[in-house]
Amino acid sequence: MNKWSWQILPQGFAHPVPKGNPLKTKPQCLWQGPLHREGTTPFPENLSKSCQTVWQKICLWLPSLDKTQPAVAFLRAGRFRIGATLTPGDPFAHVRVWSRNHWALADPFAFTGQEDTEPLPQLPHLVNLLKGPDSAFYLGGAQALVDGARISLGNASSCDQKCIDQAANLWRLLPFSVRAERTIALPDPNNTLQADLTGAIPETDESVWQGERLGDYPEGRYEWNLHEAIDQGDLAMVHKLLKRQSPKQVFLMGLLLILGFIIIGALFGI
Repeated sequence: MNKWSWQILPQGFAHPVPKGNPLKTKPQCLWQGPLHREGTTPFPENLSKSCQTVWQKICLWLPSLDKTQPAVAFLRAGRFRIGATLTPGDPFAHVRVWSRNHWALADPFAFTGQEDTEPLPQLPHLVNLLKGPDSAFYLGGAQALVDGARISLGNASSCDQKCIDQAANLWRLLPFSVRAERTIALPDPNNTLQADLTGAIPETDESVWQGERLGDYPEGRYEWNLHEAIDQGDLAMVHKLLKRQSPKQVFLMGLLLILGFIIIGALFGI
């Protein structure tokens, strides 16, 4: 156990994920604390040094935000993940740190005083999303993030609570393997954090899919399977989709298999 994880937050031990279905396990952060909106809070001495660079980036990001709007960040930091949430009018952001075993199950959208949502979305909630007026947005957005695209919500000057809610719903439609790889910064008017799911990025940035265009995102297998499972009320299939490996993981596994065959062939002269 890392020394800093129990000195700061004894109740926040990162216990190993038990065998079986990890989706039923509540994530536990290793550390949590406040960061001043102006980015003036010193880096916590007992926090892992691998988090320091990301802490500094968040310190640059916070002063650029509108004080009347909420904000969320979720970023990689070496072997850890740092999340920051900012409530309108609050002078301090709520910062949390998760280990690799837990960050895919974390709820980046839990503001100060709120409970983390269950990692598995409930079927009635999914039905409401995918049979509502924004179904094309959610299906297109989920497929875009699975494919590795960047998404921007809101307009070039703001990202309100509606954007945060949309992002939270979209996040829960993603496989856990994809959540473990993607980053969040809502909003990020100066593109300081360069996250995958972001907000208030100018429409002139053609590398980012703007939220209103997500309904036109090319249909893919993941969104089709997700829509089919939810439409049929097949919760077991929804769970299976959420536990699927990401394209990156499949690609790496394929490379490892090829490398393994090459090594075996060289050793045995096959």
